[in-house]
Amino acid sequence: MSIWLTNYIMYFISTIVTVLTLLLLLTGPIITTYFLVYVNLAIMTLYGNSMAIGYSGLMGVLLTVYCYVSPDKTEIFGNNAPTTMFMYFFMVAVPLYVSTKFSERLQHNIIKQGEQAMLENKRSLELVGQVVRSV
Repeated sequence: MSIWLTNYIMYFISTIVTVLTLLLLLTGPIITTYFLVYVNLAIMTLYGNSMAIGYSGLMGVLLTVYCYVSPDKTEIFGNNAPTTMFMYFFMVAVPLYVSTKFSERLQHNIIKQGEQAMLENKRSLELVGQVVRSV
């Protein structure tokens, strides 16, 4: 149970922050409350997991869509067009996602090279052992 929970806690946190943001927007529809979608992205960046950032980004897009179809859209966004808000959101979310994806690939390659180095070290120790036994 605890292993399952640790693998998915980042999604629960993102969902909780999104629901909290929605509830705050329902009680006081102002743009500074909406900016919590960016805080959600920042929190997910700490996990260093591209899937968490993608999920947080999806939650942010869904919340933005909801805000634009809600009757409070003028109170939240003023005269800002939806394309402007989505553009700003994607200008933050996409680089975070790409950067994390790059880091994940780099980390995977380093782990793979470390395993390969361990195999080479084992192979060289076996060769040294064979040489010692033959002498």
